[in-house]
Amino acid sequence: MSPQVYQVSSAPAGTAQWMRRLLQPVTEAARFERPPPPLELRPAGQWAGWAAARDVAPDGRVSISNLVLFQSDRRIRDVYLHEVAHSVLHGVPGAAPGHDCVFFTLNAALRLRVDSHQQRADGADGTVSLLSDLSIYDLGDLPEELRSEPDAGLGRCITWSLALAVKLASTELSAEAIAVEIVERYEEWGVVLRDQPRLDRVSRLKARGQAAAVDRLKDKLFLSNFFAGISSVLLMLVAVMLWHR
Repeated sequence: MSPQVYQVSSAPAGTAQWMRRLLQPVTEAARFERPPPPLELRPAGQWAGWAAARDVAPDGRVSISNLVLFQSDRRIRDVYLHEVAHSVLHGVPGAAPGHDCVFFTLNAALRLRVDSHQQRADGADGTVSLLSDLSIYDLGDLPEELRSEPDAGLGRCITWSLALAVKLASTELSAEAIAVEIVERYEEWGVVLRDQPRLDRVSRLKARGQAAAVDRLKDKLFLSNFFAGISSVLLMLVAVMLWHR
């Protein structure tokens, strides 16, 4: 039997126009320096989509399951933004593949921009947003330096990521520039996390030294009070003796 042969081609005009219209507010809000990552609809099996590395997808395209055509507009935007965050990071030196703090931060920043854009466009109150679609799945690769914490560092990573995402989303930086900034900030944070055990040891030694100094001071005060008490008694005895002479 001979194999079937397939070739990627542009989507039908109606489908392409619908997807462009649906995603235009998303790409406008994200503020890309270059044309936004192309979208490829294809069979994806169990996956909602993926974004291959640049050596596999040089144009940075993202692939989304063709089953997305039967889902809501919000779901399509959700999947597209998730894969776009991967695609943008594939073009940033030092960025690791996967769902680490860097990815989570960029994903959140892009969603914040889209939510803000939509609220200005249609007056929505923001109670239902693309940011709210983020989940633990989007932050599955936690730093090794925090694995010993009870939650493996999940809480600290969420706090770090969302604080930075809010800050960067409100700037005039492009989506690509935000990605670069996040990678640099994460590397700096990594240095702090790796140095934390040493800082903790120094802090414990300092605390023990301070406690010892307090104990020594207490001993000195006790002796001072003791001798002061004896001196007072002796003075009283001398005074009594002199009175009765």
